[in-house]
Amino acid sequence: MDLEKAFAGCSLKKEKKEKIDCMFKVLYEITSQQDGMNISIIKAINDDTDPRWKGVHMIDNANAIILGLARNKCNPVTVVEEGYVGEKVNSLDARWWDINALARKLEAKR
Repeated sequence: MDLEKAFAGCSLKKEKKEKIDCMFKVLYEITSQQDGMNISIIKAINDDTDPRWKGVHMIDNANAIILGLARNKCNPVTVVEEGYVGEKVNSLDARWWDINALARKLEAKR
């Protein structure tokens, strides 16, 4: 999918719902590509002792959140019913505290 053309096509839509639905589709595609790149980074690192490991998993969670929201077109009912976004928000929060602890540990070694 040529994302620039797809986004430009969304802008041409007359009806608000059609335009927004189109934009969510493009957002989903952009994030899918970004997610694919991050998965390649995760596979390249492949070491949970690497200090970047938590960070790349935070990116993975953030991408999953965006994908889930875009897939559901930010409809609160379907987002909550699906449960996936909530799981990823909780995982992102947990990894945030993990990365903070790791940063303090690494800083103490300086």
